[in-house]
Amino acid sequence: MADAARNRWATFAHYGPAMRNLAYLDAQFMDLDGWRDPPNPVTPHLAFRSHSNFRAACEHALAGQLGDMFPMIRACIEAAAYAVHLEGNAKRTEAWLRRHDGAAAMKVARGRDFHHTTVLASVTALDAEIGALFGELYQQSIDYGGHPNERGLSANAQAMPDEEGRRFIQIYLHENGPRLVFGLHAVLEAGAAALAILRLVFAERLGPDDESHRAFRANLRTIRGSDDEGELPDAEAAAPGQNPG
Repeated sequence: MADAARNRWATFAHYGPAMRNLAYLDAQFMDLDGWRDPPNPVTPHLAFRSHSNFRAACEHALAGQLGDMFPMIRACIEAAAYAVHLEGNAKRTEAWLRRHDGAAAMKVARGRDFHHTTVLASVTALDAEIGALFGELYQQSIDYGGHPNERGLSANAQAMPDEEGRRFIQIYLHENGPRLVFGLHAVLEAGAAALAILRLVFAERLGPDDESHRAFRANLRTIRGSDDEGELPDAEAAAPGQNPG
């Protein structure tokens, strides 16, 4: 844990543009702060959890914990999507809240109305582009550790030669390099996507999804699409260097 804390400071020092962009996204989430009397008492709490998950993912990304950040990324974007899925639907919200009221309630909460594809459809119905982005980033989070999958292991494994041939290790903390940058890029995309999803139903609170937000996401997507091996360019190219202050 002490090594992870030192890594966060080192990443902060070495990747200034990425840090400014993470702060830029965090400042937008903070527009949720101080919300009084929302129409739905549940969905703003999902937005807050999305923000908290974003911050947790940032901590892991800065520490080089690539194998541990993707569950947080999944939670970040999925909480935002659930806010969209429940907003304006009192019956669905009540079913979601009553999940633990008994076997029948649990069956409803585990039913089709709360499957990932149904939640995805709720986002896509409001904005097809944002829905597609949510689907892509959700799948990436599953692939890289949001669920036990091959890439969650192989992206954090290394072959080490020794006297008997070679051995394989699992890396808990990645050092400075392509994997660290990949993690920073992934959390930037997740935060930007979560905000875009939340704006679909909370535009009055977070502001509309304007051209600057779309350009920010497009730049991130271009970098993701330009790399076949998951090793991204230097973090200075990851997003526009906007200062939230």
